Amino acid sequence: MSRSCGRVCMNPRFFARFYANFLRQSPLIAPMFARRDMAKQRRLLRAGISFLLQYAQGNDYAALRVGDLAASHSRNRHNINPNMYPLWIDALMMTVQEFDEQFTPDLRNKWVAALRVSIERMISQYSVFQRPTVWKAATSSQSISITAAMTPSGQRLMRR
Repeated sequence: MSRSCGRVCMNPRFFARFYANFLRQSPLIAPMFARRDMAKQRRLLRAGISFLLQYAQGNDYAALRVGDLAASHSRNRHNINPNMYPLWIDALMMTVQEFDEQFTPDLRNKWVAALRVSIERMISQYSVFQRPTVWKAATSSQSISITAAMTPSGQRLMRR
C-alpha cells in the first residue's frame, strides 16, 4: 500500500484529479472549499494521506499528526461532518485506481482498511475538541504560547 501511495503521489496531476472527483461526490462538498487556496490544500492532502496510512501502521509521529487533523476537522474548527468521510474515501480510491497501474481489488481493500483506522480516530474526536484558548506568557528571555482545549469531560489538552 505504501508503494501504491508513492506511485500516485509522484504524479503532479493526482491531487487535482482527487479534488475533482471529491467535489462531484456531493453538492455539499464544493462550498467547503470555496475560499480555500487549492494549491495549499493539495499539499496538505499529500501530507495528510501519508499520515493517515502511517498512523494505521502504528507510527507515533503520524499519531500526533492525525490528532492534529482530527482537531482541525472537528465540530468547532472546520466542522467536517463525519458523513463526509466515506465520500472522501470513495473519491480517493477512484483516483488511486485511475493513477496506479498496479491497482487491484486487494490493494483497494488494504487502502480502505488503513484509512478506516485513521478516519475512525478522527470521527471519535469530532465533538471532543472545543475552540482553544490561547494564553501568552512572557519570560525574561522569550515569549511562549500555550494553547489549551477542553474536552467535554473537562480534561484539558495543552500544546506549546
